[in-house]
Amino acid sequence: MGALVLAGGVTVGLSDPAVEEAVEDMIYNANMLSGSGFGAADTLAGLLWGLSLYFASPLQQLLLFLGKIETQRPSDWIILGLARGPLGLPISDVNEAPGWLSGVAAGVCLASGLAISAVLQAGLGDSIWALSTGTGACLAAGVYEVGRPKRMNREEAAELDDQWRDFVGWANGRLVRSGRCHESELQTAFRKQFPRYRSQDALTDATFRSLVRNWAPDVDRTPNGFYRGVSLKPRVNEFTGQVEGGSGAATPVGSRDPSPTSSVDGEPAAAGSAAAADGSGPQS
Repeated sequence: MGALVLAGGVTVGLSDPAVEEAVEDMIYNANMLSGSGFGAADTLAGLLWGLSLYFASPLQQLLLFLGKIETQRPSDWIILGLARGPLGLPISDVNEAPGWLSGVAAGVCLASGLAISAVLQAGLGDSIWALSTGTGACLAAGVYEVGRPKRMNREEAAELDDQWRDFVGWANGRLVRSGRCHESELQTAFRKQFPRYRSQDALTDATFRSLVRNWAPDVDRTPNGFYRGVSLKPRVNEFTGQVEGGSGAATPVGSRDPSPTSSVDGEPAAAGSAAAADGSGPQS
């Protein structure tokens, strides 16, 4: 710290002997980080802690190492708590809250950061602990903020909610959690039933895959786009007369002859052919 101050003084041209002597006294005779009482270093540590608390709580920073990232910040909790509690505002998203509540949340985080710094100073008697932990908390909060999932606005959330409701209603009637199929089969069937989702702008492939994963969490998807553990229910197309989905996809219903001599029924047809070959069958 002292070396940095001295280098800065030389850089800006502080060549006055009196100034140089004062700087040297500060470097060699004063210990700014271990003095008694709450000083400038503790205030700086409190600011660092307050900044980190605005974006990520210590618990969130700890869970970051376990791969868990939440979309809400501690400041969002404060804003929503004040808006729904004392103010009685019927809001469901932090973006709907009044702007001045962000300032209140920042003040609460700053006060909490200063309190943490004061506790560390009182308990350890050294500002270096508050500074080091505050710096580390700020770095962790920055990493957390970079990796935080995208925050959706109210319109985007409503659009995704509509997509989910449409997909669940369709999936409950058309899908089964067994078998296998290709992703294109599911998309074709879904977009055919909901024409408004036929364009990528209305529903992207990535969003559709996310809907499938949420509806069937245990499903496996191969790199080639095949799903294991989900498939379309077989049903007859009333226009083409073909069975769509399931193991009988694209099979004309009329081709399934239930008579014992039909070749599509396997063994009965083979038995009839054998009887005709040995002369025991009906003669024309």
